[in-house]
Amino acid sequence: MPMNIFKILFSIFLLLIGSIGEAKESPKVTIKLALLIPKGTEVSQIFETLKSEVSERTKGAVDFKIYWGGVQGDENEVLRKIRGKQLHGGIFSGYGLGQIAPEIRVTEIPYLLKNYEEVDYVRKKLEPTMNEYLEKKGFIAIAWNNAGFVYGFSTVPITSLQTLRSLKCWIWGEDPLAYAFFKTINVSPVSLSITDVLTSVSSKLIDAAAAPPLGAVAFQWHLKFKYVTNYPIINALGALIITKEAWEQIPKDSQNIIIEMSKTNLDGVSLWTRQKNEESIEVLKKAGIKITEYNPSDMETILKASKQARENLVGKLYSKELLDKTLSLVEEYRKANPNTSSAILK
Repeated sequence: MPMNIFKILFSIFLLLIGSIGEAKESPKVTIKLALLIPKGTEVSQIFETLKSEVSERTKGAVDFKIYWGGVQGDENEVLRKIRGKQLHGGIFSGYGLGQIAPEIRVTEIPYLLKNYEEVDYVRKKLEPTMNEYLEKKGFIAIAWNNAGFVYGFSTVPITSLQTLRSLKCWIWGEDPLAYAFFKTINVSPVSLSITDVLTSVSSKLIDAAAAPPLGAVAFQWHLKFKYVTNYPIINALGALIITKEAWEQIPKDSQNIIIEMSKTNLDGVSLWTRQKNEESIEVLKKAGIKITEYNPSDMETILKASKQARENLVGKLYSKELLDKTLSLVEEYRKANPNTSSAILK
């Protein structure tokens, strides 16, 4: 009898040990991400590397399932799917991030930042604040990047406000930042999805659109537009975001790995993008696109209008406190670096 009791107790002990071992094993977490980037492109390889590194470093505990090339729709559609729990996150532009937390658009105010050094300085200082805004809305910013400076492309040369006002200018969806700016210079924009721009130029629904040089080449807009204005309008930001709910399913040690690897790879994307934007400018020139500039008087009017637009958005997109903080950071950098140049096309 004692032997039988011993066998029973030993069996229970083995079962407990086994169950403890099973409890320690974290279930695999699959994070579904949507990207507009086409699979097989040079930049997609950076995200493929990130996916592999995350799987390897977390020992298979976390897997990124990536939906490439906008197959899940544009950013508005992807956000709807995230909120419907069909997806967990993705790479979003400032426009998409602004749909979640409007305050993020403060560093995309038209004609605010004039070179990459300013961009890096201001956004790095504001990054913790931006992370907080997103987290309050249920999202975690894993890493940030930027898509470069945005310029105005058109079918006719734009050298004056009079010409600009005669054109049908595209804006992405219901972009409040773009609307506010265009309103101050009396331009009535045409709202479309980014995927509709190319066909809309062909059908003459629009005459002008803004994009980084790389974006214009990637979307083949340079085959339809003939001119580009020389003055940078904004520097487009982006971020890899995941819902807080999905993030909290990931073990803490794996979270740290994901953040580390994502920042490294998205920094790589930003550097790659800067290089490719420079190369794309040469592609545009070879394609016959001519660089134009506003007359000095109208350029001054545009710069004043951008200041008015940013004030008009206080209380709508961001607080006065956040705007003032952003402007003070710009001024702080310029005082310390008085001889920095602007990203004007030549």
